[in-house]
Amino acid sequence: MSIYLVFFALWGLAAQALLSASGDLMIGGVMLFCIGACVRLSAINRLREKYVGEIIVEPGMMLVTSGIYAIVRHPLHLGLLLELIGCSVICFNVVSIVLLGIGAAVISRLNQIEDALFMSYCSPSMQHYLKTVPAMCPRAISVALRIQLVVRKRNIE
Repeated sequence: MSIYLVFFALWGLAAQALLSASGDLMIGGVMLFCIGACVRLSAINRLREKYVGEIIVEPGMMLVTSGIYAIVRHPLHLGLLLELIGCSVICFNVVSIVLLGIGAAVISRLNQIEDALFMSYCSPSMQHYLKTVPAMCPRAISVALRIQLVVRKRNIE
């Protein structure tokens, strides 16, 4: 699937370069795509030989909870979402935004399916991991966003 995203990004780069006077969106999109690819590669590297391209959960299976998996539960999905956002920013048209919406909905559903499977097959300590580690938004980012909301609310009052 990543090969298609690379092709999509390269096609978008070419179209953006030909059709746009500003390269700011293109640079931002390429950066998001690259960050997403790095997140996915980090997750695959952490899983090593356990990595397969499908959801497989078996009774007694141990979750990987170290490395990037200590920060987010679904780093492969997070990386894919960042790649999709990067492609949408690069292309910046209605089709790419619609595809981003569809991709985000599919990724969200995959997260729910994986979480439900792991909750039913894993030990109580793993269930604690699933409840405490955020699905895709790292805690530092979500805390920073909450602080911003509180500050804005106080400035409004």
